[in-house]
Amino acid sequence: MISVALIGMPGSGKSAVARALGARSGSPVFDTDERFEAEFGSVSEYFDRFGEAAFRAREDRIMRELCACPGIVSLGGGAVLNTEAMAALRATRPVVFLSASLSTLSSRLKGDDTRPLLREGEAALRRKYEERKDLYEAASDFTICADEGSPTEIAERILDLALERN
Repeated sequence: MISVALIGMPGSGKSAVARALGARSGSPVFDTDERFEAEFGSVSEYFDRFGEAAFRAREDRIMRELCACPGIVSLGGGAVLNTEAMAALRATRPVVFLSASLSTLSSRLKGDDTRPLLREGEAALRRKYEERKDLYEAASDFTICADEGSPTEIAERILDLALERN
């Protein structure tokens, strides 16, 4: 079993890679967005009704709870904004930044209106990308390019890193 956290922009493949990594390693997989939705309903609807600050407070609690859970954690794209919860999570496992180019993200997210912060289109995606890129790099132990390769291939690269580390 391995424990790792995956961070990156929406569309970088965190959820799909986490599932592939869990299947390959036999480790449990925890997705903060899925956990949020199981407890509070749609992220998009919650965001619209209560705002970003309320969403981030709930996300913080979920992140802190997952610190005690060995396995793979797939974090929402904005989780990196919560530096205290990120530090707590990072103390329990390595953090891998799934880096993807703006063109890859744009292609993967085209037509997806379920992501609250990206409803404004390409300009909002570009702005979030620029705002968060350095935060992802600073919060991570490793960076993996997620522009090419299937989730299983990317998961294999992460497993190779985990084996090298041990």
